[in-house]
Amino acid sequence: MVAFAGHSGIMVGNSGMCAYTDDKGKNKGWHLVDLADDERHFTCAVMIDENTGYIGGTKASIFKTTDGGRNWNQELMAKSFDVFALCIIGDWLWAVGADGGIIRKKVR
Repeated sequence: MVAFAGHSGIMVGNSGMCAYTDDKGKNKGWHLVDLADDERHFTCAVMIDENTGYIGGTKASIFKTTDGGRNWNQELMAKSFDVFALCIIGDWLWAVGADGGIIRKKVR
């Protein structure tokens, strides 16, 4: 999964793969971030602006960046389900996933 806002982009995948770019992936390319976890697979990504973004995946994972993807902090979840999709609507981040799980969090 890939998400962009302006020149910033984040890319995620299996086994905790995560990378960022600050030039649309053109000249400097993509830079790997160490979130490696053989049991966690990231399935979705969304950017709010060039600095702020979220990624989600298995093991009830939602992580947040405030520096364009260079560093990530895990967000606490109210429920435990694998996250399949993230969406920003207005001021809210929506997460949907396994077993009909759905949560929202105010992000602005």
